[in-house]
Amino acid sequence: MTMLDLTPDEVRNRRFATTFRGFDTSEVKVFLARVAEQLASAQSRERALESLVETLQATAEAKQGALDASTSPEAPDPGEAARLVPVEVQAVLDDARSQAASIIAKAHEDAARAVLRARVEGRVEGPDEGGG
Repeated sequence: MTMLDLTPDEVRNRRFATTFRGFDTSEVKVFLARVAEQLASAQSRERALESLVETLQATAEAKQGALDASTSPEAPDPGEAARLVPVEVQAVLDDARSQAASIIAKAHEDAARAVLRARVEGRVEGPDEGGG
């Protein structure tokens, strides 16, 4: 399983092996609940940004189609079409993609750090140690 496969429910429902110097299980559960909430929030923001990108792309394509139909009976060459798309629309699309990528990367980094910290502290079994 990679960090990309991690879901909020998996984090929330993860159980840990106990050791001689174990941790307070309620504290672990509270921490996992926080991580799960942040992961769910990041995934929700990712979906919203992807939807925004799709909407903006559709709007740009529709405007491009209307512009093409009103200015020329022939389709413009690809270079000309790219110049006709408003710079502002492209900037918004680029910004939305960048924000989505940043949110996803941060969520994965945070989750990876939390799992690594738990493993280092002996709270989580590794994949080859019989843990889930």
